[in-house]
Amino acid sequence: MKSEEFILLFWKYYISLEKEFTSCLEYVELDSINYSVYSTKFSKILLEVGSEIDVVLKKYCKYLSQNFKYRTIDKYHNCINEMRPKFYNESINIQNKDIVLKPWLEWKFKDSNPKWWTIYNEIKHERTTKIEIDNIKMESYKFGTLGNVLNALAGLYQILIYFYYDISVAENKKINSPIPGSRLFELSGNLGKNITFYGNDAFYLDNGKIIWEHGLFYY
Repeated sequence: MKSEEFILLFWKYYISLEKEFTSCLEYVELDSINYSVYSTKFSKILLEVGSEIDVVLKKYCKYLSQNFKYRTIDKYHNCINEMRPKFYNESINIQNKDIVLKPWLEWKFKDSNPKWWTIYNEIKHERTTKIEIDNIKMESYKFGTLGNVLNALAGLYQILIYFYYDISVAENKKINSPIPGSRLFELSGNLGKNITFYGNDAFYLDNGKIIWEHGLFYY
């Protein structure tokens, strides 16, 4: 897969999901005190994000291993942990907020998946069935909350940044993050980059010179 194809097929769709989520923040402040706020809108976005994660993980695992042919989260888990062993421990920062997320931290353990993934599946298949998460038992749709959608979206963002990074390395690109960049998240840790994003542009230093690159589409 080429970087231009990745941006058209996956990154633009991610940006549309991010926009849909951030539009909700006009009414519910992005703050940990509001993480338990649930709504039909949050459940809808969680279903969209979870479905896209399934699509992208399958494609990414196939990119990492040409013989990969599975379609379950546990198989994606095994593939990513084997091929990208630091993946689960990445941190996602919320821009302009003192909030740090580790959406895939549960993948540290062999048979464990993120809680937001479990909730996505329950809402998808058994919306009115009561489930228990963190000692709280209620109908699964009530777990369609700000906090769970935020972590799921961060999880999708992390996969896409990893995927694009591998593609850009193969293409010898200096920019290892898609442009336009996210207006919500920043990846820190193992794949942190010294690139400054401003709107639909990116700037970086190359042998003392400031280099500018423009995105393929507008945010």
